[in-house]
Amino acid sequence: MKSGDVITSLNGKPLNSFAELRSRIATTEPGTKVKLGLLRNGKPLEVEVTLDTSTSSSASAEMIAPALQGATLSDGQLKDGTKGIRIDNVEKSSPAAQAGLHKDDVIIGVNRDRVNSIAEMRKVLEAKPSIIALQVVRGNESIYLLLR
Repeated sequence: MKSGDVITSLNGKPLNSFAELRSRIATTEPGTKVKLGLLRNGKPLEVEVTLDTSTSSSASAEMIAPALQGATLSDGQLKDGTKGIRIDNVEKSSPAAQAGLHKDDVIIGVNRDRVNSIAEMRKVLEAKPSIIALQVVRGNESIYLLLR
């Protein structure tokens, strides 16, 4: 990539904003190769890049699913080493708070699929299901939350 390049798509899917690019990158595993559609000097171009392993692994949850609006997520794990998605923050009165998510909850399942990372959660939710069932670990308890 060069200074002045304008990123127009990620893996063949058009981008509507910088926030969308940031969210899609944040929810893609570090080390993954992605194709970027660019405009360079007004001409379309496609380049393949590998995401840096130091890429931040946090995301605004609403970019993954609107029902999670108000939550900030990051890749995390439980004390026993089980990987999942940590809830770093939940805004008061937000859809995420109303659904029952709390700070420090760890999501380990989405719609009966085990998820180890934000990227995996995003893949499960790409189909945009009307109801989202989350398996959440809160302290020493495993609970289920339904989001619409």
